[in-house]
Amino acid sequence: MQIVTQWFKTKAQEEEKAPAQQEHWGLLEEGQLLIDMYERPDAVVVRSFVAGVNPDDLEISMYNDLLTIRGLRNEHEEIHDDRYYHRECYWGTFSRSIVIPVPIDPELIRAYFKNGVVTIELPRIIDESPSLRINLDAPEP
Repeated sequence: MQIVTQWFKTKAQEEEKAPAQQEHWGLLEEGQLLIDMYERPDAVVVRSFVAGVNPDDLEISMYNDLLTIRGLRNEHEEIHDDRYYHRECYWGTFSRSIVIPVPIDPELIRAYFKNGVVTIELPRIIDESPSLRINLDAPEP
């Protein structure tokens, strides 16, 4: 029993230090999204779980080759920190920016929100210029 009591005391002391460490690392400022990015023959697709986010609180922007997803996940009930046994969910603002590695057509970007997942399709610019054969001329005299 003494070992368990000591563990809880040690854990409580670590948690008292945690907010200062989180502020130092910048974790309290803004959360970060996890994403998947993959390519299809016609597009690059970016997906991210944004469960608990109202679609009106989600902003997606593109600047040059940088895609940014920003949003706000509101906590619906205020719970004091001393009431938590365990806390991993992030509440508040979040963002993620990622460089798109291929040329895309910004006029044709489409985004969908379904079942807590945002999917962004970025159509690739496919260079359809025909190849040109260049003949060698006779050397100049």
